[in-house]
Amino acid sequence: MHTNASWAGGLIRYCYEQGVREFCIAPGSRSAPLAIACFHAKTYFPDIRLHTHYDERGLGFFALGLVRVGDAPVVVIATSGTAVANVYPAVVEAWQTCQPLWVMSADRPDSLLGCGANQAIQQKDLFGINANFSVNLTRPTNPQAWRGQVAMLAELGGTRGPAQLNCQFDEPLYQQPEDYLSGLAQPIPVASVALEQAQHSVQATGQKTVQKTAQVQGLRAFLQSFELSASASTIVVLGALSPGEADILGPWLRTLKCPIFADIGSQFRFGALPNVIAHADLLLLKPAEVKPNRILQLGGRIVSKRINRWLPDAAENYFLLDQNNQKLDPSGKSTQYHVNYSEFVKYLPGDRLVSPVLQQLLGSSEALGKRISAYLKGQWHEAVVCQQVMASIEGRVALMPGNSLSIRMLDSYSTQTKAQILVYANRGASGIDGLLATAAALAHGQFDYVVAVIGDTSLLHDINSLSLLSKSPLPVKLLVLNNDGGQIFATLAAAQQEGFNALFAMPHGLEFSHACAQFSLEYRAVHTTEEFQGQCTAWLNSANSSVLECRLLGGAEPLKHLVQRLSEPL
Repeated sequence: MHTNASWAGGLIRYCYEQGVREFCIAPGSRSAPLAIACFHAKTYFPDIRLHTHYDERGLGFFALGLVRVGDAPVVVIATSGTAVANVYPAVVEAWQTCQPLWVMSADRPDSLLGCGANQAIQQKDLFGINANFSVNLTRPTNPQAWRGQVAMLAELGGTRGPAQLNCQFDEPLYQQPEDYLSGLAQPIPVASVALEQAQHSVQATGQKTVQKTAQVQGLRAFLQSFELSASASTIVVLGALSPGEADILGPWLRTLKCPIFADIGSQFRFGALPNVIAHADLLLLKPAEVKPNRILQLGGRIVSKRINRWLPDAAENYFLLDQNNQKLDPSGKSTQYHVNYSEFVKYLPGDRLVSPVLQQLLGSSEALGKRISAYLKGQWHEAVVCQQVMASIEGRVALMPGNSLSIRMLDSYSTQTKAQILVYANRGASGIDGLLATAAALAHGQFDYVVAVIGDTSLLHDINSLSLLSKSPLPVKLLVLNNDGGQIFATLAAAQQEGFNALFAMPHGLEFSHACAQFSLEYRAVHTTEEFQGQCTAWLNSANSSVLECRLLGGAEPLKHLVQRLSEPL
């Protein structure tokens, strides 16, 4: 490895051999060796896909979406300086949700740091505790140095979370194609560095052993505690689950004889299980009426505030299981175990989880659903839109709910559906950054189309990513809830504060027709329920990515009134 180009080629090949097929590239000169190596990599590896975007923040979230639909590491290539810092929000989300997002950050050599050189910042270990793996690399000048780097990178393959490979490139940055190809063609010297690799990976191997041991011990401890606990009445609560985790748990969940409270991120909120209490969130407007002896929760990060408030004191025995060994109970009241779901379903027969109030809760939820539909007739606000769009979706669909008000309306008011809906929500940090970019990445999965439901402030925050929709391989259907600012704050105590509009809602008076025209996207706007019903089917059935903007200017009062009516006695 004597040149920047051949070194970059070797690094890209190494990533490929670790399972990376998607490379996301932002423009930059310092990162040119890595970007050009990716371009030439298709000569040897035709299944590599390259994705480009001019906005590193959007690119990071786009890559995160690719991680989720591909269930494999994805590389983001960013040039030096603030370009790397712009990927940070996506790294935080990846760390919170244990997603292998690998950032290859191009850097200046040490001689250009701290001396006023252009676009040079301290970016080694930039992501700090929010990265599971971080290493600084310089160009190897001999085969032994390259073998040492390969050994150092041995831990990367098993990383459950984001990683940073900071690559310091000196001039010259642009070289001949044969230089890149020489690095790409050279097999990674795994055999010749077996000893170094073993030495460098002993810590990672030890961590994997500890992880597996913890899962076995956690499962044993849980089964023992579960046997000793009361068993008269159980409710299973499903938090955020990946589609893969849902596939493992699905057959077991179908054998249960107890109620299931399914969060929108569980993959089971909209159907597929017979015992799901569709409107659990709203039934808990009267929490005293739902009192099991035992709660078993799988996964965390539950959207519903009412469920989160109910969980800690609802039952004498409250168990929480997860696969990633994260603390997922804000109340600290649960007994939490780290288990492998594949092993868990083998040892706990689902038909032992029973509840005498199953039919009662199913009936109450069905009756509540009818009341919701009756109350929503003739109204025009966020709950109406979210209920109707979910009722209109057909086929196999990826759903990207925005954070704040959007995801709560979808969770509370949606009905069950026969569509196969897989939910991908950025609920690790629950930010509004990059929501549209993540939705655009979902179009690279195996779906009929993608539906994204986000607010106007979220769209303004990620408006650059409209350009990603115009070139997506599947149609992305963007539903914009435009209530002129952050109206979720109007449902909180913030609404009573002096200066509410200026400090919280921040109304902007904007609409998005011109932005869609700028990116050549189909655009529709509706102002009433009747207009929405008339446009929704055409919007969903369009062969192209398209935007449906709902102008919702009634404030939060209709939503508050709806909750008040639903809390009244039947």
